[in-house]
Amino acid sequence: MQFHSRLPMTRAAALWLAALWLSLTTLSVQAASSLLIWPLAPTIESDQRASSMWLENLGTEPVTLQIRVLAWDQNEHRDQYQSQQQLIASPPFATIAPGARQMVRLTATTPSAPGTEHAYRILIDEVPALPSDAAAAAAADTAAPAAAATQQSAGLKFQMRYSLPLFVYGEGLWGSTQPSRTRIDTHHAQPKLNWQLLDIDGRAHLQLSNTGNGHARLSQVQLLDAKGASLQVSGGLLGYVLPGKQMRWPLPDGSTLQATKLQAKLGSKDAVLELPRE
Repeated sequence: MQFHSRLPMTRAAALWLAALWLSLTTLSVQAASSLLIWPLAPTIESDQRASSMWLENLGTEPVTLQIRVLAWDQNEHRDQYQSQQQLIASPPFATIAPGARQMVRLTATTPSAPGTEHAYRILIDEVPALPSDAAAAAAADTAAPAAAATQQSAGLKFQMRYSLPLFVYGEGLWGSTQPSRTRIDTHHAQPKLNWQLLDIDGRAHLQLSNTGNGHARLSQVQLLDAKGASLQVSGGLLGYVLPGKQMRWPLPDGSTLQATKLQAKLGSKDAVLELPRE
């Protein structure tokens, strides 16, 4: 089954100013340019060195794409991104004919530390045309690191940007359920969350801390008070909290709810969970 959502047009010129304006949250996506991407949350498990992602052009015109992978961290309650060489996307450029598919290989050049989850963001930028020198460079070295691909594309005008999460696991930890592999439940990466409300410059903020060994993806978040009154923080995706990190979101202006409970959905689970308060 495929789910589709239209993404807004956006322009960017910075190297990594991440952009990541939009987290894709369904199993597959068809954008205004008719580009289908799957899977939207690839992983590289501890017993793997690589994973694959597919791009399909459902439109009537060729589409040229640049694919990069950025390191993803969270500091001072903000997402941060930077160039890296521990994980590469091959090819870094691709021109896909109408009705055709392109496989992108995501390869870890070095293993992650045992028992850890490492986070990355895959950026897929649609560009009007691929300059001949960049095309030649990409064809000559399909394993070029993301930084090199960025240099080749300097000056290109991006038409559409897609941002996908990628998680890589070290020995002794795994992230996704795969029936073909035997997994030990105690080694499954899991978030461990608690929350608190803070007053910052006269405005209420929700802060979430993750002391677990896996990321938390939060959606449909709401606060409730002792009488059952509720305040919706996010009707869709609120965001991610990486392992060992804290993230903070402002509540709607004028919020006065004396919240005693926080409910949310985690990951792709349908159940609404009540999260513990700090």
